[in-house]
Amino acid sequence: MLVQVAWVVLTLASLSEGGDYADLPGPYCATRRQTCCQGRYDDCSVPILGTLCYCDDFCNRTRSEDCCPDYWKTCLGIEPPAPIGSCYRDGQYYQYGKGVKVNCNQCLCQLFDNKVDLICETNECLIEQDLISRINSPDSE
Repeated sequence: MLVQVAWVVLTLASLSEGGDYADLPGPYCATRRQTCCQGRYDDCSVPILGTLCYCDDFCNRTRSEDCCPDYWKTCLGIEPPAPIGSCYRDGQYYQYGKGVKVNCNQCLCQLFDNKVDLICETNECLIEQDLISRINSPDSE
């Protein structure tokens, strides 16, 4: 029972951040009278965890966090694409599409050369240890 409660809490916490329903079990689009809709149609939706997930053609794109988990299988007859993943740097994971500041540089977790990576600006920051060492070294004069 405690494990189930923890799973629900973790699931709800992750959904409140991004609304990605991909790993929630159950038929959603398949329960609709007209299972799927052509075009972008806001009424082509099903209740899920106190909000709505969608079953329209707008879900056939890379970022489709608010689409029903069974959209790909029910509406397109194919398995859903693999999740894009997250970035890892200095002991931290960052969600795909999220930005973070590392030192004085802005970074973004994004797809680059067919892999997900944290791509950062390359500004020299005054708090970079190697820059401080170069400035303070006797050979810098």
